[in-house]
Amino acid sequence: MADPKALFETLAINDVNYVVVGKVGAALRGVPVLAHSTEVCVYYSRENSEKTAQALRDLNGQIELEHGTVNTPISGDMLETAWRDLPAGRGHRFVTDAGLVDVIYEPKGMYN
Repeated sequence: MADPKALFETLAINDVNYVVVGKVGAALRGVPVLAHSTEVCVYYSRENSEKTAQALRDLNGQIELEHGTVNTPISGDMLETAWRDLPAGRGHRFVTDAGLVDVIYEPKGMYN
């Protein structure tokens, strides 16, 4: 189960620049929805990627792939590579102490 409060607190402690999107974002605006993950769109910069990676490490994050999780160190370099290489609307899912966290690098339709 997602624990957005724990995620938001950890992102704040690490001074991550982000916005909440998806179902949790809608719920924060008053829409009655149930979310199984928390989606955040993080601002693209070298400094912010390091802060985001640290926040995910603080939450014992592991990247989730199609066939399970991978215990790979989460780094700013990994997030920066994803920002450059993934298409809009794509990101990574992390299994964390705050539940499933989807980190989106650029929302679909941002520049269309």
